[in-house]
Amino acid sequence: MRSCCGPGNVTFVIDNLERRERVENDGRKFLIQLTKTGRELIERVFPQHLQEITREFSRLGPAERETLRRLCRKLGRDCEKSRRSKIRCAETEWAAREF
Repeated sequence: MRSCCGPGNVTFVIDNLERRERVENDGRKFLIQLTKTGRELIERVFPQHLQEITREFSRLGPAERETLRRLCRKLGRDCEKSRRSKIRCAETEWAAREF
């Protein structure tokens, strides 16, 4: 099962955006910015995308939307905990190799 929050997924998305000249980065992968064409693309497609998402979610009643909100927040928190744990593990492995 693929993780939606893994660093590999983020790298994959950024690499694809770079290849399409939609983002620029400073070479360290810390500062990622949309290019002019990337901003133009977002400005062009996002309003319709938002309308479609809003239409799809309108099928849910208020209680269902609240349940979905709670579940998404839980998944987000769990994903962040997992990510931090993996970073700590990698840092520990790196430190062990250094000494």
